Amino acid sequence: MGIILSTNRASGVTYILNPLLHPDGPRDTHTVKATKLVLVSAGAFGSPGILERSGIGAKDVLDRVGVEQRVELPGVGENYQGFSEQRISRIICF
Repeated sequence: MGIILSTNRASGVTYILNPLLHPDGPRDTHTVKATKLVLVSAGAFGSPGILERSGIGAKDVLDRVGVEQRVELPGVGENYQGFSEQRISRIICF
């Protein structure tokens, strides 16, 4: 599931329902087309993965996992600051 690209611009998304949240829901793929904007909002861990699975990111990263690059965007998934890791280490230390 991921971002639908039309001439290197996001034009929609495809998704399936999470079976843990919707155990009786359909398992087919849903497609939503955008009229103005596609906003990816899946957090610091989720958003880079969605972009990279859709072929948006650094060529060397995408090549290593066998994803065809559609848009060159080398900063995807880089420079994560790790604030949650600091919080977890504090919790473990107390």
